[in-house]
Amino acid sequence: MNKQSIPHLTITMQSLFHSWNKHFFCFLKTNLFVLCLLGLLVAACSQTPPTPTRVKEGTLTAIVEASLTSSVSIKTPTPDSSPTPAQSMVILVAPSGSDQALVAGLKTVLDEKAASSGLSLLVKETLTASDLHPGVRLVVALPPDSGLAAMALVNSQIQFVAVEIDGLQPTPNLSLVGASGGGLDQQAFLAGYLAAMVTPDWRVGVINPADDNLGPLIRDAFKNGARYFCGLCKPAYPPFVIYPQAMPLDNPSDQASWQVAADNLLGKSVQTVYVPPLLSSPELLDYLDRAKVNLIGAQIPSGLKVGHWLASIRPDPALALAQLWLDLMAGKGGASLALPLVVEDADNSQLSVGKMRLIQEMIVNLAQERINPDPVPEP
Repeated sequence: MNKQSIPHLTITMQSLFHSWNKHFFCFLKTNLFVLCLLGLLVAACSQTPPTPTRVKEGTLTAIVEASLTSSVSIKTPTPDSSPTPAQSMVILVAPSGSDQALVAGLKTVLDEKAASSGLSLLVKETLTASDLHPGVRLVVALPPDSGLAAMALVNSQIQFVAVEIDGLQPTPNLSLVGASGGGLDQQAFLAGYLAAMVTPDWRVGVINPADDNLGPLIRDAFKNGARYFCGLCKPAYPPFVIYPQAMPLDNPSDQASWQVAADNLLGKSVQTVYVPPLLSSPELLDYLDRAKVNLIGAQIPSGLKVGHWLASIRPDPALALAQLWLDLMAGKGGASLALPLVVEDADNSQLSVGKMRLIQEMIVNLAQERINPDPVPEP
C-alpha cells in the first residue's frame, strides 16, 4: 500500500465511525421511552409480595398484606371484658302451701304477658334481697307477706304486686290485689244472686263459718245477694219460712257438725246451697249432692262426681294483673283492686245465655264498687 492511500483509508474509517455513532444515538433517542417502560416493568416484576401470615389453628386467623408503597396489619380482636347485663324478668313468689289453682292461673297470665314484653318468668317459693337484681321488672307475691313493703322501699325501680296479702298500703311501686278478706263478701253476694235467679220459690241457703268475723260477713252478703234479685223472697207454698236460710258450721272436718248443718237446710226445703271455700270438703259436697240439691262453691273437688253442681265462683287475681300490666310495665304502681270474680263450671241447662249475661254484669258492678255487698237489715 502506498503512502497516498493511507489518508484516504483514515478518512473512510472516520466516516464509518461517525455514521455508526450517529445512528446508534438516534436509536437510543428514538427508543428511550420504550426502554424506560421496560425498566419499570422489570423492576415491578422483581418485587415479590410476602406470603400471607396465618396464626396457628384454633385461633382467629390474621392476614397481613403488603403493597408496593404501604402495608396494613389486621389486629386480632380481643374478647369484650364488659359484664353481661342481668336478664330482664318477672318473679312470681308462691310460698309452699299456696293454692295451686291460683298459682297456675297467675303463671299462665304472667307467662303470656312476660313473653309479649320480652321478659322471662321465674317462680320462687321465697324472696330475698339478693333476688332483686337490676334485671327484675316486676314481683308478684302471694301470702304470707315476705316483707314486700320494705323491699319496695329500697327498690324503687321494681314494681311489686301483693295478691291477697292484708296489712299493706299501696305506694308508688307497690300495688294491692284482693286485700282485706280476699273478696269473700263479694263471692257470697254473687252466689246468693245466682242461687235466687235459678231456684224456684227462692228456696236458697248458705253454710257459713260459726266464728264472729267471717261468719256474719259471708252469711249476710249471701242473703243480700239473693234479696237483690228476689226482694222479700216470700215462698208461694209451704213450708213458709224466711229465705234465704243460713246454717253455721263449727268444724268442717267433723262429720257430725257438717251433717247437722246440711240436714237443717234440707229440712227447710232448701234447693240450692252455697258452700264457701273455707268450709268445702268432698264429704259435705257429696252428702248434699246425694240429697239432689244444687251446689255452688269455689270449685268441684278433684275426683268427685257431682251431678248437681250449678256453678263455681272464685276470685281471679290473674284478671287484675292483666288489667294492671301496661301501667306496671310503664313504672306506674300504687293501685288497689278488688279481686275480679269468674263463674265457671256453669250448668247450661239452668243458666241460660241471658242469665249468664246478667251474672257478668253483676261481676262488673261488684268490681267497680257500684254495688255494695254489705248486709241489709233483717225484715
